[in-house]
Amino acid sequence: MEQENISCTPPEIREAAANAVNILLPAKSKSIYDKEYNTFDSWCLKMCVKTISENVLLAYYDEMSKTKKSSTLWASYSMLRACLNVYKNVDISKFARLQGFLKQQSIGYQPKKSNILQSSEIDRFIQEADDLPYLAIKVMLIIGYVGACRRDELLNMTVDDVKFRDEIIIVNISKTKTIHQESL
Repeated sequence: MEQENISCTPPEIREAAANAVNILLPAKSKSIYDKEYNTFDSWCLKMCVKTISENVLLAYYDEMSKTKKSSTLWASYSMLRACLNVYKNVDISKFARLQGFLKQQSIGYQPKKSNILQSSEIDRFIQEADDLPYLAIKVMLIIGYVGACRRDELLNMTVDDVKFRDEIIIVNISKTKTIHQESL
């Protein structure tokens, strides 16, 4: 039935639909998603899998669970869910046993705690560090701490994005997630 619909659809419409579907994966991390999909695809070829089913995915994730942490399994599931939906039109979010398996793998998992600065350490740095060499760092720390911009936006900032004018500091954020240029 699906093949019948494809042959009745004009080529321009099929191409437009393919282009629309291709933007469903996040542009920034498309290569990571594709790598995850290719790993699964290679595993399917190695195991002679012809059709993607819940049992196939359970076997794949069972094999992965022997060497990967549950957080990695969930990240892989999320990427594979998006890719299979886009590339194969398969919705694995409806596979309840697979989700149950992944939840079972998460039992007892203790995530690593990130090293973060405490409020007291930030306050001490802002109060005690000399302004002359550290003023720009202090400004960036305050912007990051109060949540004025995202992690990537801070990372992509350059010295040219910060302008000191008399009593004010103008910070220009040119590469934003929402694609709108902002100034603080």
